[in-house]
Amino acid sequence: MSQTESSVTIVTGAASGIGAATARRFAERGDVVICADRDFPGVDQISAEFGGRALELDVSDSAACDRAVTEIIDLF
Repeated sequence: MSQTESSVTIVTGAASGIGAATARRFAERGDVVICADRDFPGVDQISAEFGGRALELDVSDSAACDRAVTEIIDLF
């Protein structure tokens, strides 16, 4: 992918730490970033920093992950 192309990126664990830093980095390069975490207030705050989208998601729930990916694909 070239530097001028953007994509939709889902970052799990995005409410803090490495996940938040990763989400910020993808946003800096121009991606649409979906920030996912069980901690919705935290992930909402991080995504608001750069106009991303917040998603409350527990990645240990495979059915919830399947639904989330399907919804994101339908949206974009």
